Amino acid sequence: MFQGLDNAPQILNIERPELGLTAFIVIDQPSFDISAGGIRTKTYSSNAAALDDAKALARAMTIKCALGGLPVGGAKAVVKLHAGLRREEAFIHLGEVVESLAGRFRTAGDLGTFEHDLQLMATRTGFVHTNEQELGRSVALGLVACIESVRSEVFAEYPSVLRVSVQGAGAIGSSVAKELSNEGYEILISDLDETKALETGHKVLPASAALFAEVDILSPCAIGSVVSNSTWSKLRSKIICGAANNIVSGLDVHWHLHRNGTIFIPDVVSSAGAVVDGIGESVLGMSDRTDLILKLGETAKQILQLSQTNDEPPHLAALSLAASRIASRS
Repeated sequence: MFQGLDNAPQILNIERPELGLTAFIVIDQPSFDISAGGIRTKTYSSNAAALDDAKALARAMTIKCALGGLPVGGAKAVVKLHAGLRREEAFIHLGEVVESLAGRFRTAGDLGTFEHDLQLMATRTGFVHTNEQELGRSVALGLVACIESVRSEVFAEYPSVLRVSVQGAGAIGSSVAKELSNEGYEILISDLDETKALETGHKVLPASAALFAEVDILSPCAIGSVVSNSTWSKLRSKIICGAANNIVSGLDVHWHLHRNGTIFIPDVVSSAGAVVDGIGESVLGMSDRTDLILKLGETAKQILQLSQTNDEPPHLAALSLAASRIASRS
């Protein structure tokens, strides 16, 4: 799928037992001078599970950068979360590791990594973006652009006010809810921490009901793999468009959705706003990245048109489009 590029990722295994730190940085395509991706802090069952997650997320970032029109590759860092992790010292050390890569790896927050962690890293490196709220708004702008680009075709016979179930009320989910609300969408929001959901000011759903709410659009903005073999047939939304990574659990589920007529806007596009914003600023030197973020909507529309032409899930259409864009640069 990625002809002409390295297939073997570069893997950095970071072990500091005295800090309780086990982490991995994966650079998906080492042939790129610069690669970008966030830092995920999470409990993993094993080192192998952590590394597998990092590899999958780094590959998704390569695709995301290509679809976002960025001349960089994808990467990811994961930190194993456990009771013995000396968190502050661990993230300071992680900053030192990122600095040692001399700009080849540009990073920011991700699931389980907080602004304080990033600030600690920033004491050791200039290659970390620390403003989570700003990046949340960038993701939201791109996601809304994706929905807006296809809504007139998908919802031609629907009322003007569309209902959206936003799953997750963290920095990104709350930003998505706010931007959609500003555009006139009716928002239902949920979070495992109901207090976070209540703080957004939108109607709150129980976390267990978010996926299956009777809405026009489902927007998962927390963990991935929520649309799976056990859940897809219970969904009641026409469009799935979220900011979480790897929303759909596998290719078989993508095919189920496609054959069922459920429109999935691939998360490698819908969640790419922060990547476009960060790289547009730090690598491309753009003072205003808004137009580049909004172009994600055009890419989403192109993917859905390709999906219809080839009668294949949008996920496969997105991979094909990313491969063609990467090949054109190699």
